[in-house]
Amino acid sequence: MTENNVLKMQTKLLSLNFLREGDTLKVQVIPGSGGKIQVRSNGGILGILAPGNSFAQGTSIEAKVTAFENDVPVFEPTEEWLFTNQPQRATVSLIFPRGIGAETPNGKLIYYEYNKLPEVLQDLKVGDEVLAYNLVREAKNGCEMYKASRLEPAPKESKPTSELEAWSSQRIEDAYNAGLSKQWQGIFLGKKYWVEVCNSNSALFKGVPISLEEGSYFPRGCKRAEVLITYISGEKVGANKEIRAKFVRKEDVFNEAPAKSLHYRFDDPTSIGYWDKKFAYEAEAQGSKRLAGIYQLGRNYKVEISEDGKPIFLPSREKPMYPVNSVKISKVSSECDFEALDQVSCRIDFIYNEGNGNYAFEVTVLKVL
Repeated sequence: MTENNVLKMQTKLLSLNFLREGDTLKVQVIPGSGGKIQVRSNGGILGILAPGNSFAQGTSIEAKVTAFENDVPVFEPTEEWLFTNQPQRATVSLIFPRGIGAETPNGKLIYYEYNKLPEVLQDLKVGDEVLAYNLVREAKNGCEMYKASRLEPAPKESKPTSELEAWSSQRIEDAYNAGLSKQWQGIFLGKKYWVEVCNSNSALFKGVPISLEEGSYFPRGCKRAEVLITYISGEKVGANKEIRAKFVRKEDVFNEAPAKSLHYRFDDPTSIGYWDKKFAYEAEAQGSKRLAGIYQLGRNYKVEISEDGKPIFLPSREKPMYPVNSVKISKVSSECDFEALDQVSCRIDFIYNEGNGNYAFEVTVLKVL
């Protein structure tokens, strides 16, 4: 059957709800056209990769359907696939005669087994950091762990430095004349951006992947950091360009929950820590969750506005039994004018539990602090 006939049949079957958002399939990157990376599932379903993903032809990926574009499914690599197929930074916690156990910043357990410990690992001590490669998930005796095929000492973390300033227009022009691109997907060469950290050497900015330069790593446990864009490839890699950066500093703005030291006012519904009990009960009656880890429905929090205009609620493991791995803002209302990077008082209006520690919030920005 020709590819055109396959697409006709696929379109018909999609209308019958044979494939839905959230479905997970194994896909392989195939030659594409029109500036998009095309994939085909093991079952023959044709689709495209979501913007911001770039893989070589032939790469097999476990991916989730995130949308449909003109009746063509759009796929995004699953978090599990990205975790197991990218180097992960971990801290050594146990050293056995024939194995090493380590833990990642987000609490995942990794082990590496050996008959003879490689020389490069012989001086490892508990507390040292390592990079683990090619992870395979295993679940035994009620314990979930990941087996690494290779382990190596992690380079020392890069430290923030005042020398990492945004580039001058002349330096940007010189880099452009040397063959680099000035911008890609709203990211500009020589500029600084706050990014969401994926692992020790990669991050996302508005869904676009950014890799740190060799020898530069995000600090352990860092979830959000500022980077300086130092490289945007002049030639396309598939449908995307390669973007590299240097680590500048980690996020040092924390969500402030109610605390005695805040001295918030019970008579001011816009103050940090104020809890609108009636509002919370009404939202809960409409189906909202009451809590998301440390975050409470109807409570006001001090947060920062991201560059795309949304309040930032940081992940949290303060309550280990109820981790918050990510918070997506699905709706923003406002009772004031605000700008990117503003500190604001923000109320949680509705909490959606999307599973696996991932949440979506509807919020209202009450005032700029």
